[in-house]
Amino acid sequence: MGLTKRKDSFYVEFPVLDDGKTLKLARGIQGAKLKRWKVGSLNRTAAKEQEALIKAELMKGLVKSSHARVISFKEWGEPYLNLEEVKRLRSYKDRREIVRNQLIPFFGGKVLTDISRLMLKRSGHSERSGMGQCRAYRRSTMTILC
Repeated sequence: MGLTKRKDSFYVEFPVLDDGKTLKLARGIQGAKLKRWKVGSLNRTAAKEQEALIKAELMKGLVKSSHARVISFKEWGEPYLNLEEVKRLRSYKDRREIVRNQLIPFFGGKVLTDISRLMLKRSGHSERSGMGQCRAYRRSTMTILC
């Protein structure tokens, strides 16, 4: 945490909490993520001044979040199916059934950015299961999510 030097510049990093709108300084708070800013200077004094400014802005809650908001799979699913490009696909009916009947029930409450290929494989939606899924079905499921 604090100030670190790399070959091209000094960097400032702080633990922050992101509520989707602003970043707030979160020292010692569980669930905080480490955020790094490039200072753009090789001068240590200028970098320390920049560090103080960033820290003050974080404490006041003036730093805007880079994420618009956290969205769950369930919130994403229906708008995705309503996109014109998706509706024009030959596989639209299959895709709609997969999303509504299998993916939303399984991944519904999970945040989109937290879903990975590994989670998909562990869920059984990409592996051959007792339901007799064919390779094309598993591939289409992976295509929807990845």
